[in-house]
Amino acid sequence: MNLIDKEAICLFEAKSLGIVTGLLIDKKTLKLKYLILDGTEPLNYVKSDKILAVSDCITLKNDLCLTTVPDSVKKRCHAVFPVFGITTDGKRIGRLEDIELDGDCLKGLIFNISIAAEKILRASRNYIIVQGEKEFKIAKSVPKKINVNDLRQVFLNDTSYKSEGVTPDLNDTEPPIEHAAASPSFPDNGIENNPLRIITDYHFLLGRIVRTNIFSFNGELIISENSTITPDVVEKARRYGKLIELTTSSAS
Repeated sequence: MNLIDKEAICLFEAKSLGIVTGLLIDKKTLKLKYLILDGTEPLNYVKSDKILAVSDCITLKNDLCLTTVPDSVKKRCHAVFPVFGITTDGKRIGRLEDIELDGDCLKGLIFNISIAAEKILRASRNYIIVQGEKEFKIAKSVPKKINVNDLRQVFLNDTSYKSEGVTPDLNDTEPPIEHAAASPSFPDNGIENNPLRIITDYHFLLGRIVRTNIFSFNGELIISENSTITPDVVEKARRYGKLIELTTSSAS
């Protein structure tokens, strides 16, 4: 039973909440925890126990089921999206085509081959990494320890705090927040004055020409090669979670 690429409909309001673009699967229990919709974050998650039925679409009671997911929960889950699978042997196994569920428990992923859920090592919006013949165990990340003497040296060489009226405590093991969160320096090319932004307005795509066919997860053609992007195409790509692919596959 595939949940991805299905429309989520709330019955009480008789409206669409969007298209399911991904799933959050608990790493230990392999149980489905949340649906990820193509709406605007942070309210684009639906808890799995709010699902009423799954067929041509997914029905939910009302839009109160929309919720946020704290980072602590996200870290305990695999974020499964319809992306390509890679084994630890470096082999590509195709794009995720289907999902095997037993109740609310993930049993397997269908690529060009079937992969048991237990073999999933990591999953993101870019790739799904699965265990191959080469044994590979991903270690937990360990916070990097900073030598106190190194911090002292940083403060002794940094005179910027003097102009700000800040006197660092060299017996403290943590630098002032202003310096701890400081951005790295770049060449004088204007980058430091233009921070990265999240794109929310995709009107710049209008009139562009796509270089390749773009399909939805279920194989529906969103736009064909060498076609011009129109407002309808942008809206359709948004509903199917394909705006980034539309951006990278088109040119003015």
